[in-house]
Amino acid sequence: MASNDIRQAVVAFLALAVWASTLLSFFVWLNQANKLARAAGTQGLRFSLGWTVGYFFIPVLNLWKRYQAVADIWKVSKNPVDIGAVATGDVVLA
Repeated sequence: MASNDIRQAVVAFLALAVWASTLLSFFVWLNQANKLARAAGTQGLRFSLGWTVGYFFIPVLNLWKRYQAVADIWKVSKNPVDIGAVATGDVVLA
């Protein structure tokens, strides 16, 4: 019985470590994407570098603000000059 508890604890710890490293990697990637969008000279980004990640941690605002922050970065990938010209739902397969 004790060996099973130890095995379960090790598996839980490994799962937690994978989850935490994935979350950290995502936040680093999101921050770098925002930096690159700003470096491309894009005007009209609504969220700063800190708030792009910070909205994930504010309980009520994380329901829609994090989506808007990621949508702005996505719009930069479609049209770096004028993100207002790209609708969020526009997906063009070339």
